[in-house]
Amino acid sequence: MKNLKLYNKKDLISIIKKMGYDDRFGMYQRDYGIRLVAGLAGQVAFVDIDDFKALNTKCGYEQADRKIKQAFRDIQKTHIVFRFFSGDEIIIFKQGGIDRKALADCQKRIKFTACIGTVGTGTLLQVINKLSATVLRLKKTGRKGEII
Repeated sequence: MKNLKLYNKKDLISIIKKMGYDDRFGMYQRDYGIRLVAGLAGQVAFVDIDDFKALNTKCGYEQADRKIKQAFRDIQKTHIVFRFFSGDEIIIFKQGGIDRKALADCQKRIKFTACIGTVGTGTLLQVINKLSATVLRLKKTGRKGEII
């Protein structure tokens, strides 16, 4: 028992955040991000990176990951940002509403299609699924690069 190290609450919160953080993409992992916003009301954006496979082929995986990380770095100062299923699906959440100018600034750095919706308490995954389906429809109809 003499090797047991006790942590204060601040240290534990820091450790938990690090466990839920994906440094490769510079954002939270899916499960941790969902837990962060669970039960909160606000707006959520489902973002799907355009031509993700081509980006990886052109730049290489590491450079493509760095590009994604840089594109969403600034919006993370005011919004909760996390990966959804893969590297090309990103969720952005903010109580009160998504800053559309900040989202458009991200799009200047990397091309994506996005859909924004309103989340009530307890409806996050339902709204994300609807937004995901809408983004997929946009892309299938040739409307890449739109934010609706």
